[in-house]
Amino acid sequence: MTDPLQTWTMAQDQAPESADAAPLSELAARAAELRAQGQAVPAELADRIREEAAAALEAEMDNLPV
Repeated sequence: MTDPLQTWTMAQDQAPESADAAPLSELAARAAELRAQGQAVPAELADRIREEAAAALEAEMDNLPV
């Protein structure tokens, strides 16, 4: 089994833009894997999850009927 932290770090090093394009569910899954293994979630990953969640919520709110 691959180490999620190592996978995240390698993705950031090799292609930062592709790591940024990961969907919220994939980012959350990576964070959950790290937590399950007792590892800390990198600040960059936590920040990206917050940004994606805020953007998703904003998009949902924009589509609500008035």
